Amino acid sequence: MLVTIKKVKELYDMVRITLITWENEGLITSVRTPKGRKMAV
Repeated sequence: MLVTIKKVKELYDMVRITLITWENEGLITSVRTPKGRKMAV
């Protein structure tokens, strides 16, 4: 299931930088849609 980074941020009441850090550390995975939107996997 793909969810926008914004939606993850809202669901878990987190700041965006935390999600970016986790992505950089390999704790979460994201992909870009053809339109360039970042989605969490």
